[in-house]
Amino acid sequence: MGNQRIPRVADRGNLPQALKLLRTRLDVNRVELGRRLGMSHQRFYSYENGLNEPSFARLRKILAGMGFDLHDLQDALDAVEDRQPRDWRPAPSGEAAVPGDAGLGEAERSVLLLFLRFFARLVAEELKAVVPVERA
Repeated sequence: MGNQRIPRVADRGNLPQALKLLRTRLDVNRVELGRRLGMSHQRFYSYENGLNEPSFARLRKILAGMGFDLHDLQDALDAVEDRQPRDWRPAPSGEAAVPGDAGLGEAERSVLLLFLRFFARLVAEELKAVVPVERA
């Protein structure tokens, strides 16, 4: 991997657009949502417009405060990319529909890799909070 930079979710515009989609599903403006979440509407604006990226802990709090979870976020990311969730897509002709099937196109691989990096960072952050680090 060398010096290659791992792309942030916000680099592609997916997370900001997904957050906006989830907010509009609630039919609330940023001011009201900020009040519900206990943050300024400017802070949420910065997340929704890709100016800043929330930490994973904050993202989970935002989602929970909106009544959503990571599955809903993935559905919103799929909608932003104009894709059906993987389980709903028909298998390529002549192939069985198997979850996790390797018949992914280049764009799907890119999104999957981005999501896996996002998930790996989320798990690492959760582990840091749960597993004490022993220092010699």
